Amino acid sequence: MFFSAASYAVANKALDVVRQELGKMLKLIDPKELRPAWVVDFPMFEKTDDDRWTFTHNPFSMPAIDDIEKHMNGKEDEIGTIIAQQYDLVLNGYEIGGGSVRAHKPEILEATYKNMGYNKDDMLKSVGTLYKAFHYGAPPHGGIAYGY
Repeated sequence: MFFSAASYAVANKALDVVRQELGKMLKLIDPKELRPAWVVDFPMFEKTDDDRWTFTHNPFSMPAIDDIEKHMNGKEDEIGTIIAQQYDLVLNGYEIGGGSVRAHKPEILEATYKNMGYNKDDMLKSVGTLYKAFHYGAPPHGGIAYGY
């Protein structure tokens, strides 16, 4: 059994090294075999060190269809349970690409920024051009960027 007494990010990195080394030591990894996987169901938000909500991948992702209502309501006790339409492509335990279905409605973008503690004026300063463009009817869209 392994555990780490550190921040979430530090613990993940440390335990990933342990996972990889144990895989090699126990001969659980066949270096001639390719094992791709899609990783989905990422949380949309995570807490920062100063106890604020921030995005996990990017602020332009769509929430999962089942979580849109929670996203729009923005209740503090539900924000951390919202799943995003984000995905990573992993090969043999290493991320080789990632992406998301993008938000394409102004009210979704506004709710995202509100859930992170921004008022509408602050949101407009940051992404006002995109927010205005969404009022013209951007289509649903998504993509993936390869690389690590």
